[in-house]
Amino acid sequence: MEKSYSEQIREALSVGFKGWDFSYILESGRMKEEGFDWSYEKIVRSYFTRTTTMLDMGTGGGEVLSSLMPLPQKTYATESYVPNVEVARNKISFIRFYDIGAFVYYLKAIPWLVEDFTPEKYDKQLKYIHQIIQNQGYYQTLAHRFFIIAKKS
Repeated sequence: MEKSYSEQIREALSVGFKGWDFSYILESGRMKEEGFDWSYEKIVRSYFTRTTTMLDMGTGGGEVLSSLMPLPQKTYATESYVPNVEVARNKISFIRFYDIGAFVYYLKAIPWLVEDFTPEKYDKQLKYIHQIIQNQGYYQTLAHRFFIIAKKS
Protein backbone atom coordinates (compact mmCIF):
# COMPACT_ATOMS: atom_id res chain seq x y z
CA MET A 1 0.00 0.00 0.00
CA GLU A 2 1.33 3.44 -0.93
CA LYS A 3 2.13 5.75 1.96
CA SER A 4 -0.09 8.78 2.44
CA TYR A 5 1.05 12.29 1.70
CA SER A 6 1.47 12.98 5.44
CA GLU A 7 3.42 9.76 5.99
CA GLN A 8 5.76 10.57 3.10
CA ILE A 9 6.39 14.07 4.44
CA ARG A 10 6.93 12.81 8.01
CA GLU A 11 9.35 10.10 6.81
CA ALA A 12 11.31 12.54 4.63
CA LEU A 13 11.75 14.88 7.57
CA SER A 14 12.87 12.09 9.89
CA VAL A 15 15.74 10.80 7.74
CA GLY A 16 19.15 12.39 8.26
CA PHE A 17 21.11 14.01 5.45
CA LYS A 18 24.77 14.89 5.34
CA GLY A 19 27.26 15.92 2.74
CA TRP A 20 25.85 15.54 -0.74
CA ASP A 21 24.59 11.99 -0.23
CA PHE A 22 21.22 11.32 -1.86
CA SER A 23 21.50 7.53 -1.59
CA TYR A 24 18.34 7.35 0.56
CA ILE A 25 16.15 8.37 -2.39
CA LEU A 26 18.41 7.21 -5.22
CA GLU A 27 18.89 3.62 -4.03
CA SER A 28 15.19 3.18 -3.33
CA GLY A 29 14.34 4.37 -6.85
CA ARG A 30 12.47 7.38 -5.53
CA MET A 31 14.72 9.72 -7.48
CA LYS A 32 16.65 9.21 -10.68
CA GLU A 33 19.57 11.32 -11.74
CA GLU A 34 20.23 11.46 -15.46
CA GLY A 35 23.87 11.27 -16.43
CA PHE A 36 25.76 13.80 -18.47
CA ASP A 37 27.51 13.11 -21.75
CA TRP A 38 30.77 14.24 -20.11
CA SER A 39 32.69 13.17 -17.02
CA TYR A 40 33.65 15.78 -14.43
CA GLU A 41 36.23 13.42 -12.98
CA LYS A 42 37.92 12.70 -16.32
CA ILE A 43 38.06 16.36 -17.31
CA VAL A 44 39.44 17.52 -13.96
CA ARG A 45 41.98 14.69 -13.72
CA SER A 46 43.26 15.53 -17.20
CA TYR A 47 44.56 18.83 -15.78
CA PHE A 48 46.32 17.35 -12.74
CA THR A 49 49.55 16.69 -14.63
CA ARG A 50 49.71 20.33 -15.77
CA THR A 51 48.75 22.23 -12.63
CA THR A 52 49.64 22.57 -8.98
CA THR A 53 46.51 24.50 -7.98
CA MET A 54 42.82 23.56 -7.84
CA LEU A 55 39.76 25.33 -6.43
CA ASP A 56 36.58 23.34 -5.66
CA MET A 57 33.75 25.77 -4.95
CA GLY A 58 30.60 24.47 -3.26
CA THR A 59 32.25 21.18 -2.38
CA GLY A 60 29.20 19.74 -0.60
CA GLY A 61 30.45 17.06 1.74
CA GLY A 62 33.71 16.75 -0.16
CA GLU A 63 32.64 13.44 -1.72
CA VAL A 64 33.63 14.32 -5.28
CA LEU A 65 36.78 16.20 -4.31
CA SER A 66 38.02 13.41 -2.06
CA SER A 67 37.37 10.88 -4.84
CA LEU A 68 39.91 12.73 -7.00
CA MET A 69 42.85 12.09 -4.67
CA PRO A 70 45.72 12.55 -4.92
CA LEU A 71 44.95 16.23 -5.43
CA PRO A 72 47.20 19.00 -6.75
CA GLN A 73 49.59 20.43 -4.16
CA LYS A 74 47.53 23.58 -3.61
CA THR A 75 43.91 22.42 -3.50
CA TYR A 76 41.30 24.68 -1.95
CA ALA A 77 37.62 24.03 -1.27
CA THR A 78 34.66 26.12 -0.13
CA GLU A 79 31.20 25.24 1.16
CA SER A 80 28.55 27.66 2.39
CA TYR A 81 25.90 25.13 3.51
CA VAL A 82 26.78 24.84 7.19
CA PRO A 83 25.68 21.20 7.72
CA ASN A 84 28.11 20.11 5.00
CA VAL A 85 31.10 21.90 6.45
CA GLU A 86 31.92 19.30 9.10
CA VAL A 87 31.33 16.45 6.65
CA ALA A 88 33.71 18.03 4.13
CA ARG A 89 36.18 18.93 6.87
CA ASN A 90 36.65 15.23 7.52
CA LYS A 91 37.44 14.56 3.85
CA ILE A 92 39.41 17.51 2.52
CA SER A 93 42.11 19.97 3.50
CA PHE A 94 41.80 23.61 4.42
CA ILE A 95 43.00 27.12 3.77
CA ARG A 96 45.21 28.38 6.55
CA PHE A 97 46.05 32.01 7.35
CA TYR A 98 49.20 32.61 9.32
CA ASP A 99 48.53 36.25 10.21
CA ILE A 100 45.50 38.51 10.49
CA GLY A 101 46.74 40.71 7.65
CA ALA A 102 46.58 37.79 5.23
CA PHE A 103 43.02 37.04 6.38
CA VAL A 104 41.94 40.68 5.92
CA TYR A 105 43.59 40.78 2.50
CA TYR A 106 41.70 37.63 1.50
CA LEU A 107 38.35 39.09 2.58
CA LYS A 108 39.03 42.35 0.75
CA ALA A 109 40.12 40.48 -2.40
CA ILE A 110 36.92 38.39 -2.46
CA PRO A 111 34.24 40.91 -1.44
CA TRP A 112 31.26 38.58 -1.93
CA LEU A 113 32.40 36.39 0.97
CA VAL A 114 31.46 39.10 3.48
CA GLU A 115 29.71 41.76 1.42
CA ASP A 116 29.84 44.51 4.03
CA PHE A 117 33.34 43.71 5.26
CA THR A 118 35.51 46.44 6.72
CA PRO A 119 38.09 45.86 9.44
CA GLU A 120 36.33 48.47 11.57
CA LYS A 121 32.93 46.79 11.31
CA TYR A 122 34.37 43.32 12.08
CA ASP A 123 37.00 44.41 14.59
CA LYS A 124 35.69 42.12 17.36
CA GLN A 125 35.65 39.05 15.08
CA LEU A 126 39.07 39.90 13.65
CA LYS A 127 40.55 40.22 17.12
CA TYR A 128 39.08 36.81 17.99
CA ILE A 129 40.66 35.27 14.86
CA HIS A 130 43.91 37.08 15.59
CA GLN A 131 43.97 35.48 19.04
CA ILE A 132 43.47 32.05 17.46
CA ILE A 133 46.43 32.73 15.17
CA GLN A 134 48.52 33.84 18.14
CA ASN A 135 47.63 30.70 20.09
CA GLN A 136 47.95 28.01 17.42
CA GLY A 137 50.00 29.70 14.73
CA TYR A 138 47.26 29.77 12.10
CA TYR A 139 43.54 30.21 11.42
CA GLN A 140 41.97 27.46 9.36
CA THR A 141 38.91 27.88 7.14
CA LEU A 142 37.29 26.36 4.10
CA ALA A 143 37.73 28.18 0.87
CA HIS A 144 33.01 27.80 -3.73
CA ARG A 145 32.55 25.48 -6.84
CA PHE A 146 32.57 26.58 -10.41
CA PHE A 147 33.68 24.31 -13.15
CA ILE A 148 36.00 26.63 -15.02
CA ILE A 149 39.02 25.56 -17.00
CA ALA A 150 41.49 28.31 -17.73
CA LYS A 151 44.11 27.73 -20.37
CA LYS A 152 46.93 30.10 -21.12
CA SER A 153 47.44 30.54 -24.85
